[in-house]
Amino acid sequence: MRTRLGKVRSRPLVSGLDLFYLAYLGPLRLMAAVLPPRAFLAVTRPLTAAYRATQGRRIETLRRVMEKALPECDSSVVRSYAVKNVEGFAERALEDLVRRRLIHSPDQASVEGEDLLRQALAEGRGLILFSGHFYGSRAGRVHLERYLGLRLRAVRRGLPPPRNVGRFGRRFLQPSYDRLLSHWLGDEILLRDRRDAPLQLLRALRENGIVNTQLDAIDSRDVWKVRFFHDDRLFPGGLLDLVRVTGAPLAQVDFLSDGAGQVRVRFHERTRLEHVEDRDEFIARNLPRLVAQLEATIRADPDQWEGWGEFDRMIAPRELGSERSTDA
Repeated sequence: MRTRLGKVRSRPLVSGLDLFYLAYLGPLRLMAAVLPPRAFLAVTRPLTAAYRATQGRRIETLRRVMEKALPECDSSVVRSYAVKNVEGFAERALEDLVRRRLIHSPDQASVEGEDLLRQALAEGRGLILFSGHFYGSRAGRVHLERYLGLRLRAVRRGLPPPRNVGRFGRRFLQPSYDRLLSHWLGDEILLRDRRDAPLQLLRALRENGIVNTQLDAIDSRDVWKVRFFHDDRLFPGGLLDLVRVTGAPLAQVDFLSDGAGQVRVRFHERTRLEHVEDRDEFIARNLPRLVAQLEATIRADPDQWEGWGEFDRMIAPRELGSERSTDA
């Protein structure tokens, strides 16, 4: 079903989020450049509490969303998840400014299932890893490259969504942040490069490389309804298209942050897929399996998932999107 969204509301010249971008890209970035990483994080630690104090409405929104998704949890526990989720955003943003210098010891990360990953790579067809948007993703990828020699080609949409930014922020500040993010993430594949991105994906797998995609990236032209936290939500089908075309093995990876630069990386066993000739049937049968695996990880560490803020947007088809169902 093809749908179009209504007209976009008039955007202000400068928004509150623009002021945050200005502080982040200006004085905070300068401080990060001149101070040792640990000293910078110690000096800026009060900013996390200050940020949390300004996010009462967001915490309440996250609490309501989480209570609906996790009805088995006590309300006070859910609120603590919401608070930790907001704090995790601020902590990750500050750590990003010293990301490449922060992890200086192999002991600051634990890696589970490395043998499973090595076995998959031994087949010589590359490896496709899927994950969700978790706060430990960037630190985990840096650690894997630096200490295990595993370079993950991150697949990213590009500029952050334009919600809540003014015209000034969209024109100048978000592009600056996007360039900074590309520097932090290193070798990545930007989906906005519609002509080159597919070739980069295929080339990386042909060279027996590792591609890391986000299963919960909802801004897609081809979306499918899948059961997720007691309701039908939308997920992209392109990941399974890549599996069909390349024949590369597929597995899940979790990146979970323990705070203070600590990160847990967990590689799962290869995902067993049901192979059928028809493309739509292949996606309809297998996408729910991937989504179920992602949901299990989120349930185990709900405060770590960035997607709660986008949770309600996952129920409506995107502009010009193709919405399909995985129901039999």
